[in-house]
Amino acid sequence: MLHAMKVSRFDFNHAKSLYYLLEEAHVGRAASHLGITAAAASNALRRLREELGDPLLVRKGRGLVRTRVGEDLRTVAREVVACTERLIRAARPFDSATYRGEIPIAMAEHVASFLLPELDELVRNRSPHATLAIASIPLAVRDWLEQTGGVLVGPTGVFAVTDPGESLASETFYDDRYVCVMRFGHPLASRRWTAQIYAAQSHVLVTPRGRSQLSDVDEQLSAKGLSRRIVRVVPSFTLALPLLARSDAITTIPERCARQLSPREFSIRQLPLPLRPLSMRIVVHPGHANDARTAFIKDLLRTANLAADRRREE
Repeated sequence: MLHAMKVSRFDFNHAKSLYYLLEEAHVGRAASHLGITAAAASNALRRLREELGDPLLVRKGRGLVRTRVGEDLRTVAREVVACTERLIRAARPFDSATYRGEIPIAMAEHVASFLLPELDELVRNRSPHATLAIASIPLAVRDWLEQTGGVLVGPTGVFAVTDPGESLASETFYDDRYVCVMRFGHPLASRRWTAQIYAAQSHVLVTPRGRSQLSDVDEQLSAKGLSRRIVRVVPSFTLALPLLARSDAITTIPERCARQLSPREFSIRQLPLPLRPLSMRIVVHPGHANDARTAFIKDLLRTANLAADRRREE
């Protein structure tokens, strides 16, 4: 039984296998993460079952599901792997020129649209053996930051944690503002612009979560006794533009993204609403805040942002 197993008998080298097998609940995907064959991952699962005295993963339909014990161990294994990676990084000085691991950064699409080209060049020059791993904003922000030791770029509020007693380490990155994008030749492209006229349009809402949500725009409209009609909801800005090209719909997106993504067939207008700046922050897990790799990633982001600003002004 699991509770009777002596810790001294457990091979802690298996912790990483345990983590990926339980996290993925799929032998093939776990093997891919571990850099081994599916047969080797299957053997690792067999050994873990013997050592822990539980099936861990059981067949259900065409897939595998975690047992109760497997579900409990999933969180523990994640913490063990994260702690081990921090231990290794602390014991081995970080050298960006020779580093062969990942540089994990989570960011929204509108940030990646103008930062990614600059980041790519910086990593090629400063850390040529590293893998730049860009992820979208995860649902479980704290878990992602703890597991990867990565850095997240997002607006204030996107990294709120469920436990108010715990806080993530964050710092100001840059401020942006929302603008309105419409097709070139749109009747409103050069017409007098008021909150009432803006609200009366058909709006394409961009939300990475794929569902409608109120924003500062809606709060400002509501304060004026207005509301906008959202006719389409899409998860990315690149999907919004084709919808604008063939209609009189409009969309409201961050200015830096709009100027990066909008080709000449689109017009950009300032909003007729007094919105607060869109404050973007750099966020890390407190357990990784003092890591040399974390400092390197933050420096990459700040340097890339300055380069993007210079490029935009040219």
